[in-house]
Amino acid sequence: MSESLSKEDKKQITEELYKIEEDRWKAAASAYFQPRGAPGRLSDGLLDAYHERNQTGIKHPQDLKRVLVKVMYDDRSYTVKNFLSKIAAENFVNAARERGLVAEIIVDDEYWAKFMGAF
Repeated sequence: MSESLSKEDKKQITEELYKIEEDRWKAAASAYFQPRGAPGRLSDGLLDAYHERNQTGIKHPQDLKRVLVKVMYDDRSYTVKNFLSKIAAENFVNAARERGLVAEIIVDDEYWAKFMGAF
């Protein structure tokens, strides 16, 4: 089925399937940058201090662990999508495959453990 899909069709399907994860990333960013009870808009330094002082457990979005998924569009082009959890990444891969796309998890906790173990 994948052969009958154009590159643009594959891109559109990928973006449709990724919408749920985009919403998760927006929620994670919002939780960090607009914490409940914080006075107005805070600078990064004040945000770090606010979360530490109030022990929110909320991390800066850049500090969140990621699971990366690669989706192939054709022999020479692909995209990589970031996920907040391995389960979400696996669900995306399964949904993408059901729609005729070639997708795989390329970076997860096991990868990071091996990578860090090399140093």
